[in-house]
Amino acid sequence: MKVCFATPIFDGSFPAAYHQSMMRTLPFLLREKIGFGEIHETKNFISQARNRCAHYAINNGFDKLFFIDADISWDGPEVMEIIHSKHKIVGGSYPYKVFPIKLNFQPLMTDVQEYEQDPSKYLETHMDENGEVEVHRIPTGFLCIDVSVFKDIEPLCKKYNPGRDPLLGDMQDETMFFPMGINEHGGLDTEDWGFCDLVQKAGHKIYFQTKAIVDHVGRHLYSATKPIDKGYSRVNIHEKNDTKEMVANPFVKWPRNLSCFCGSGRKFKNCHDDKLGAMISHAEYEVIKPDFDKLLPVVQEMADKGERYQIEQPVI
Repeated sequence: MKVCFATPIFDGSFPAAYHQSMMRTLPFLLREKIGFGEIHETKNFISQARNRCAHYAINNGFDKLFFIDADISWDGPEVMEIIHSKHKIVGGSYPYKVFPIKLNFQPLMTDVQEYEQDPSKYLETHMDENGEVEVHRIPTGFLCIDVSVFKDIEPLCKKYNPGRDPLLGDMQDETMFFPMGINEHGGLDTEDWGFCDLVQKAGHKIYFQTKAIVDHVGRHLYSATKPIDKGYSRVNIHEKNDTKEMVANPFVKWPRNLSCFCGSGRKFKNCHDDKLGAMISHAEYEVIKPDFDKLLPVVQEMADKGERYQIEQPVI
């Protein structure tokens, strides 16, 4: 078996978490004598970058193409679980870069209601003995594809002219394996969903390996398996030099036209905007909700005295 690890990268650099993850993966590949290669495609148009990776895998004798995006963090066993799958299209999942945490995949259309009622129970009851669940769509950020799939879907794909490459001259037309477009409901489908739709039209099924729930790395570590970092406090009220201070770690400001989180029914800009607005987001409120009742009086007391709270960035 020969696997091509493909990573589209916008600026040619890798985060430390990606590099560390790849170093953890190499011993597993070497131990099991799995041949592998890499391609790092720097095209800033993501669809074209993924297409280039697919063409590289096809033209260089690889059996599988394994996409791992540069903002993903994982462990070696998670890669091996996917590589050894009997299915031709199988991937892991990771959270969207939002709070509260929500995994990025779509269950089968017939299972949507069941999944939304209890995601954990749904996965437990629908996965097979290997931990895999058939799904409708899965992101390409941690996805392994048998190279033969591209030959199956090629008749369904459009071709485009990539233009002229300064190093290669005029280039041949490329197949759009990962199309973006407007769907039948008027929404915009990403290249992930475009690929999933194509392979299903060709008769292939898509699987989510539930043992491969990996992390999404951004301004924060978005993880469905690790607890929120306890190294700093999201909201902390303390006294310093006999003065009350409120130290916070904001994500984004609560939208001013949204109903205020305090439950007053008024718009946020007419309620607590001047008190908590620069500090709290919709997702953050869900985190500190149990402490809201004791937090608000302290802030109100400070506001009545004309004092302002202090915003500090966390030390990580």
